[in-house]
Amino acid sequence: MDIVNQSIITVGDLDGVDDRIIEVEQLIQRRNADAHSKLKANVFEDESTTLAVATIIQKLRDLNVDDPRASYDEIVKLGSEYPHLAVVDDLKELYRNKQSVCSAQKYLLDAELIEQAIEQLSSSCIENYQSIFDQMTALDANEVSSDLSVEVEKGLIQQFDEKIEIFKGQTTKQLETLLRRIDWLGSEFSVDSLKSEDLTQINALVSSLVSLQSIGHRPVYPDTWWATDILLEPFTNRFNFHFNTKRDTNKLSRPEWAFSFMEEFVSKNIKLFELVINQAFKPVKLIMLHQVISSALVPIRQKVLAAVGVLNEKIEVFKVSNDSSNYDKSGRLLSHLIYELTSFDQRIRNNYKFNPFVTNVNEVPSKKWMGLTADVLLQGDKERLGTSNWLNFESILANNRFKTEIIEDSNALRLDLDYKSDPDEDEESGINRLGNQQLKPTYSALNLVKLFNNLTTHYSAMRMVKFQLKYVSNIQLRLLENYHDYLKQALKRYDDNYSQSTVLNLIPGGLESSSNKVSSISDSLKGLQMLTEIFCSAKFISHHLGEWGEELVFIQLWKIFKTVAQKDYKKDVNIFGTCNNQYNKLIEDIRGRYGNFFRKGTKDNLKDYINESQWEIQEVKDNSAQFGSLIHNLPVFLNDLHKVFIPSDYYMIVNQVLSSICGLWYEYIITNNRFSRSGVRQLEQDFEFVIDQLRTELLVDNQDHFSTAANFDYNRITQSIGLFKKYDSVLSKSLVKNFDASYVRSEFESQLSNLHDEEIRNLLFRVA
Repeated sequence: MDIVNQSIITVGDLDGVDDRIIEVEQLIQRRNADAHSKLKANVFEDESTTLAVATIIQKLRDLNVDDPRASYDEIVKLGSEYPHLAVVDDLKELYRNKQSVCSAQKYLLDAELIEQAIEQLSSSCIENYQSIFDQMTALDANEVSSDLSVEVEKGLIQQFDEKIEIFKGQTTKQLETLLRRIDWLGSEFSVDSLKSEDLTQINALVSSLVSLQSIGHRPVYPDTWWATDILLEPFTNRFNFHFNTKRDTNKLSRPEWAFSFMEEFVSKNIKLFELVINQAFKPVKLIMLHQVISSALVPIRQKVLAAVGVLNEKIEVFKVSNDSSNYDKSGRLLSHLIYELTSFDQRIRNNYKFNPFVTNVNEVPSKKWMGLTADVLLQGDKERLGTSNWLNFESILANNRFKTEIIEDSNALRLDLDYKSDPDEDEESGINRLGNQQLKPTYSALNLVKLFNNLTTHYSAMRMVKFQLKYVSNIQLRLLENYHDYLKQALKRYDDNYSQSTVLNLIPGGLESSSNKVSSISDSLKGLQMLTEIFCSAKFISHHLGEWGEELVFIQLWKIFKTVAQKDYKKDVNIFGTCNNQYNKLIEDIRGRYGNFFRKGTKDNLKDYINESQWEIQEVKDNSAQFGSLIHNLPVFLNDLHKVFIPSDYYMIVNQVLSSICGLWYEYIITNNRFSRSGVRQLEQDFEFVIDQLRTELLVDNQDHFSTAANFDYNRITQSIGLFKKYDSVLSKSLVKNFDASYVRSEFESQLSNLHDEEIRNLLFRVA
């Protein structure tokens, strides 16, 4: 290979290549002669060696010197049969050199033919350009040195491009002259005034430029087609006039004006471009409108890059100088610019199905267009600084809104009783078209949802997952966590102001004096209202976390996040899984406090009744007056909850209240006393009176699945009373003495399913 590298550098060196081949062949002949003379001189020590050498010489004589490749293969075989023979190794190297020289000769001869064809190219036939380019592409350089192939191909490409430039220049001049003559896209231009011969000529010139550029110079986005750049020159000039000079239209605060200018131009001239140049892009299997848009995006991209650069500089200057006012203003301008840019990208993508990476209308594109936003945010250091500044200011602005509009608002934890998520919700009842009561949120929870949804629009149109994930994790999830902490602090304030010991004094019928009764009712309602406000806030956010997790943008982000995350997130159903778990835990904590609230209140309302009632009695009396406080005030509390809760949440609270009432009756009355027959009737009468008075609020008669009729504690009371009614004292004693739980259960349709065996035995013992 050294002979080739030293002797052949350019196509011009072909003149001496035959001399080099002769030189190699003479070297081979001298090697053969040396071997033959040694054989004649009998320099070998034994007959077997002499015979082997004779065999080798004969095989060498039989080589076809005109076919260096086949000769080289034969020599390689000799080398494997007779290793360690220097003459074979020498011959192998010589034939390798000859093969290289011959390959280089063929390569250079082919290149010379292409060079001659390039010199003869004219602007008359585009097919000749394509043919020569195909020959250049097919030029086989596999068996020549890389230095040689690089040098030759560089020279051919340079000569070919010079011809392309000549053709391009002539065609461009003709097209520009024609466009000026017809005032293309000018104030006086109209499609109706376009003559057929001009239309035909424009199409022919554009087709020539497109075909010419497709030969070795096919543009890849963001590069554009020469023809569309020429056709859009009037647009580019007008754009630069309005948005790159000292005009009122050129404002950093109004990037949307530039975007609208471009969109209006494309929308207005679609039919014109379809008429004039649509056919020109069919041979290259491209969508004409996408190529026009790519050219129209060039000045837009330059404008945005310049704007980002200016804002980055301003931000850094104001940061160093501690000019907080202008620093904040510049940050807002940057955030506004990126927001408008992503919205512009989405409109272009949606309105025109724009994807410049469609290289063949019959094939799936290699990738999707990520928008001008990606062109800006994914480029050099200045643009990366723009990305950092953008995310930083988005965070600052979001946190400022979180403070002023959500947690610092005077009505932050006040319920919005007029809230309607469904436009068909009934004004009076708050019932939606599905017949369901809707949860009423607090103003802070509602405003947080609005803020979250608004922030999502700032990046949802982006096609850059990295920045989308950063936005969600660093801004949106952080706001949700901050609101969760805010609600926990509110719950702590509730505990401090309405702790269990305080509740005992607040619940009507508790330990307070009669003079403080009205005040304690009011305070109790305030405590319940505060708890409800916290609950509705957490529940409303939890509900929306579930809805957000089902939105397409978050489903896609979650899918991608799981593929790159180092931590195992299998337990999370969506990107908000961990956050939603926190809110659900808070909701359960609040439900527990509802249970404590009503349990303590119920206990104190029934305290006098429990302590004063006698059950081994001869007559049944009216005890309804002792339940007045409970029957009067409990509906007030529950109705307040019913107004703002969805049916499932209201059911869960009411179920707790019913369990509290029945639990107290069972623990302090049924299992702590003995009952005469009259005592059993008294027990049944009192219990049924309380349940009947509260039947509606406690959902005992509800016919849907939100009914407390199956409440365990409620049915345990009814089964206990049923057992008392069935047996007198004599039979009860007999059953206790010979206790058989299965037999006793068989006596009842309910099988006393809510009572354990020991409980049944204990109840039998209490029949006096």
